[in-house]
Amino acid sequence: MPPGWHLTTATSGIMWRAADSAAGIYEVSSKLHLFPGGGDHAEAFGLFIGGSGLTGASPRYTYFLIRGDGTFKVKAMNGTRTRDITPGWTASTAIVKAKADGPVANVVTVAVGKDKVSFRVNGTEVWSGPAAGLDMAGVAGLRVNHNLSLHVETLDLKRS
Repeated sequence: MPPGWHLTTATSGIMWRAADSAAGIYEVSSKLHLFPGGGDHAEAFGLFIGGSGLTGASPRYTYFLIRGDGTFKVKAMNGTRTRDITPGWTASTAIVKAKADGPVANVVTVAVGKDKVSFRVNGTEVWSGPAAGLDMAGVAGLRVNHNLSLHVETLDLKRS
């Protein structure tokens, strides 16, 4: 399904290429098309950064998710434990909400600076915070929850 590839998930997971690793100042972004189906689209999808130990029992990464209901969340994964970075699911008008009659597209971006990390949807910063205490250096990729139909048009990593 050019350009990109289509995912239909039964379970959640992460997808990455080992070559997509970065440290320091960088930006990762993906244009993601959410297709109708899978109930009310309350399941989330987005990006992860700072990935390490991804094939083992103790993966670590920071992830940024959006949902078809127009909300987002930033979390951290450490082994089997997750930690909310942002409180709950937060609504943002920057997120194009799901619709029943066709796909919607959102560009999700994480920009890592020297001391700050910025989480953006369609060019609008929806949350930012200090990079300290978050996994920033490592592999970047996609995180997709279950029962979703997504088309991944792009997945780009720009190192500074």
